Amino acid sequence: MNPTLQVEPDSFRKRTVMEIGLEIASLAGLLYSYVLAIVPPEGSENSYPVHFGITGEPDAWGSSTAMFLLPILGTIFYLLLTILRRMPHKFNYPVPLSERNVQRQVRLALLTLAWVKLELVWSFTYIHARSIDVAAGLSAGLGSFFLPLFLGIIVGTAAIYFLLAFRSR
Repeated sequence: MNPTLQVEPDSFRKRTVMEIGLEIASLAGLLYSYVLAIVPPEGSENSYPVHFGITGEPDAWGSSTAMFLLPILGTIFYLLLTILRRMPHKFNYPVPLSERNVQRQVRLALLTLAWVKLELVWSFTYIHARSIDVAAGLSAGLGSFFLPLFLGIIVGTAAIYFLLAFRSR
């Protein structure tokens, strides 16, 4: 980052239409996760999978109170990323900032942060929903596709961000 160029966080408080949409979708994921925990389906009240192996099969079980673990973790990540959004002046940008590119670089970083928030919240929500299905005997696990797909989405988001950041130098 150029030490003489300052990113003013207050100038980026207003969200774009895309960021607002991603924020609403993230909040919807959190709400859905809590609804699942509060009103679980029949048969899922006794035990709950608390860990899945690399193949997506459950390999550790806990009590039904563990049903709130994933919604709470999703909320913590949501709040941390929301707080982080208020500090674009603390970010490390992949390209030097200049008067010409600072607006685009910060907006791009904030949009990427909103996408990552959405991806994390809905990943936790998916894991939570599948865990409840496993507890109710409706499913055997997350599916072997989950881990590669999740990693692909997160790495893909980062790759797109870096590509766009370098193109917008």
